[in-house]
Amino acid sequence: MVINYLVKSILLPPGLVLVVLAASLFLLWFQPARAKLAKILLALSLVILYLFSTPWFSQVLMHRLQTIPALSKEKIMHSGAGAIVVLSSGRYANASEYGHDTVDESTMMRLRYGVYLHRLTDLPILVTGGYVLDKRGDSLAQVMEDVLRKEYGITKVWQENTSRTTAENALFAKKILDEKGIKCILLVTHAWHMPRSRAIFRKAGFDVVPAPTMFQMDSNVRWIRFFPSAGALMASYTGLHEWIGQLWYSMRYGL
Repeated sequence: MVINYLVKSILLPPGLVLVVLAASLFLLWFQPARAKLAKILLALSLVILYLFSTPWFSQVLMHRLQTIPALSKEKIMHSGAGAIVVLSSGRYANASEYGHDTVDESTMMRLRYGVYLHRLTDLPILVTGGYVLDKRGDSLAQVMEDVLRKEYGITKVWQENTSRTTAENALFAKKILDEKGIKCILLVTHAWHMPRSRAIFRKAGFDVVPAPTMFQMDSNVRWIRFFPSAGALMASYTGLHEWIGQLWYSMRYGL
């Protein structure tokens, strides 16, 4: 997992921009005969940084990932699912205002939609997620269960707390739900993450009813799309990360 993190830091913005920028400065200082190439790389780093920082570019990336539409209430009620599976995203560790670990914003958005589905269907919720890099404190699944029980009053909660990746989410959730005789699930994750998630859960043997949430929407003010922002840079990082994830899963798992 550490190697994966380092590779992502280099290949995705802003790491990619810094690598290209560092290469250009190295050539300028230590290889003056290659000053022309250095200037090209310097210009390229600025272009990459600008593109990745614009809402227009991030929306192009995200919209091409959000291929699965939101569920209607009718489809939710007649899904045939036996459980709701909510995938974790991140943990808010050592939350001083709460006095303990809890979920981060992305995980909270998934949980909130899982609660909405539960209110409509009364289906049990399986939360899934272990530890990624930081193994201190509670697992992702544990903090998710705590929120569901203590803040939403939901008692029909099951926990899978050892997975580190989406593929492991599917594999370990299958073991738990097989014991309960459940094959069809409502799968909850971000809209941009859903195509890969649905594919790997189907590969694990589930009948999947995708329940995407948190769709990335266009700005109503068109000219703003070409002005750089930190939020757009983060969205570009997320989008590129998911595209790379889809490519990796297609090679490793044959999706």
